[in-house]
Amino acid sequence: MHGIELYLFNPPLSFVFLACPEIPALHGCMVNLQSKAEASHYYMKKFEDADWFIHVPCITLRNYLFDWTLSLLNWVGYFFVPNMGRGHTPYYKEKMRKLGPRELAKKAEMQRLMKWLDMEIDDFLNM
Repeated sequence: MHGIELYLFNPPLSFVFLACPEIPALHGCMVNLQSKAEASHYYMKKFEDADWFIHVPCITLRNYLFDWTLSLLNWVGYFFVPNMGRGHTPYYKEKMRKLGPRELAKKAEMQRLMKWLDMEIDDFLNM
């Protein structure tokens, strides 16, 4: 698993991506990791010896943040989770290449995402 914390907000955004090359459909998926105590409501006899549980996270977003969140997840996947699928489309790779060297592209894309988020928040507040 690969974990990432982004200090864009307080509290920070945290992401966990599953590294599972043996099962390509799961490799690179975002997951939620819970302890046995946190996942006690998922009880199944065959899992009673497990200490940790991995499941698909549930993210509830307003429509106005959906595209922004997908772009943020592409940014996270491309710059922080190499070879994990998300953010590795030919379109996104080409877009980042055009921004310049990797570190410059990472900063430029994050600045674009933060400006976009500011505009989305302003639009929402002025509705």
